[in-house]
Amino acid sequence: GQLFLFGFVLYLFFSGNFMFVFNTLFTFFAVATLLPVLLMLVFRLYMSRNLVEGNCANCGAPVAGIRNQSFQCTRCGTKLEAGRDGRISISDPSSATMDVSFREE
Repeated sequence: GQLFLFGFVLYLFFSGNFMFVFNTLFTFFAVATLLPVLLMLVFRLYMSRNLVEGNCANCGAPVAGIRNQSFQCTRCGTKLEAGRDGRISISDPSSATMDVSFREE
């Protein structure tokens, strides 16, 4: 088995067909290097166009979410939604909380 492999490699080397091994390895490493970079650029472009930042409609805390998707306020837990226009509104009014202080006199 090893003698056949050694003979095959020698045949490829002396016939000039051994270059395909280097071309294949180069292509693999080029794709493995460039693909993550391209995916990161696409992700950054997507986030720059779809990330909405603002304040929670319930408690006023700063929040960030993706346009046209629901997300929660990290401070009060209210379910929020960022609309197409970039405004942040309460998507589920039953999730909104209100702080009430009572003072007896």
